[in-house]
Amino acid sequence: MVERGLRMVSLSVAGGGVVLPPGVRPLEITDPAEIGGHQLVGRLGSGGMGVVYLGNDRKGSLAAIKAAHNETTDEKLRRRLRAEAACVRRVPSAYTARLLADGTEQTPPFIVTEYVEGRSLEDIIENDGPLPPEQLRALATGVARALAAIHHAGLIHRDLKPTNVLLPPSGPRVIDFGIAQEIPAFGGATSDGMVMGSPGWISPERLTRSPATPAADIFGWGCLIAYAGTGRNPFGQDDPEDVAQRTIHEPPDLDGLESSLRPQVQAALAKDPTERPAARELPAWLSLQDPAAAEDSVAPEDPVVPDGLVAADRELRRGRHSRRASATRRRARRVTAFTAGSAALAVAATLTAMLVAHTGWPVWRKPGAAAAPPAHAATPHRSAVPQPRGAHSASAPRMPPATPRPYPPGQTPGNTTTHDGEQRTAAGQGLTGTTGRTVTRATTAPPTTLIDNLLPPK
Repeated sequence: MVERGLRMVSLSVAGGGVVLPPGVRPLEITDPAEIGGHQLVGRLGSGGMGVVYLGNDRKGSLAAIKAAHNETTDEKLRRRLRAEAACVRRVPSAYTARLLADGTEQTPPFIVTEYVEGRSLEDIIENDGPLPPEQLRALATGVARALAAIHHAGLIHRDLKPTNVLLPPSGPRVIDFGIAQEIPAFGGATSDGMVMGSPGWISPERLTRSPATPAADIFGWGCLIAYAGTGRNPFGQDDPEDVAQRTIHEPPDLDGLESSLRPQVQAALAKDPTERPAARELPAWLSLQDPAAAEDSVAPEDPVVPDGLVAADRELRRGRHSRRASATRRRARRVTAFTAGSAALAVAATLTAMLVAHTGWPVWRKPGAAAAPPAHAATPHRSAVPQPRGAHSASAPRMPPATPRPYPPGQTPGNTTTHDGEQRTAAGQGLTGTTGRTVTRATTAPPTTLIDNLLPPK
């Protein structure tokens, strides 16, 4: 047993041989026994640059060792491995395999990365079939977040395909930065006149020799999700030249793809790269398109649920719950603020009514205006017969008009003087202008203050 964090990877022995993890092939006779202090136990893959091995270090920890072929002395391969190591350093380890050692100065050159315990997307689809809708959505969200992290690091992956997407329990990881480039990408680690990549996963602009942009990875994302949802590449899987022509000129085949994911995939597969969404926009768009019924759907018997999609699906649901909780809290705050404001207005209205009842006239009135009789004061000898508006009983004398209190010295009904000597003049509607310390206002100063109204008459 080999400890990796909180998980255990088993390399059991059966009949004198090692039982390798799924997806690991035995070593070949020509393979070395050790590279960079790691004892090799199997092959994870191979390509034009070299071979990726599974190995144990001296502490028994598993790692992936990507090494150039033994016989190679090509400096171009050394530079490409060096560039790949630099790219892996820039991407957060939550979305790729973490770099453990850089042996690009040795012969043959190599790099050592974290061994990601999980099946590739290609292995899952080829052996278990297309993913169910909820798992497909979790995959789409997880890979979009990985691409957003890669683009945020200033990189373009350029080789997004099912074999380069691993599904460990922690969520999707994007690996193999062998032909990745910095943004903007002009030229790079490819042969003159050649387009590096795998047919069916290369964007139309790259097939026509245009510079790669992050939108090229979005096109690969669309192909990847269509493949995971239908079990086939949206542009076919036959002759590479025919696949390339369909990629450039024909629409993708999305028959059988989950309908709620079709708008995002169609947008990602647009021929014009400027019409494709950015990676950072995809997770929110996927969440908005998530049908509510999917949460309550009944799982089929013995469903095939890849380990790497369980955590991604749980994170997606947690994000939806968090957004609903935030919206509920915002509504509660608005209701509380409205209730408090209504209560304050009610208190103010009650206080105003009490003041009116006590003084017999409104608190705020124009200077010199006659005071209206109190609403609650009974007029002597008032007739029991209702009188027309404006009529008065002969025996009921009119209330004499109230005499306004005198203004303080230097103050007239049309102006007031502030404590710092600033003069304010009422002149019609609106603020008409200012000159020096004289400020023109739209209001007329009240004859008395609120406190004066509550004092007994002198």
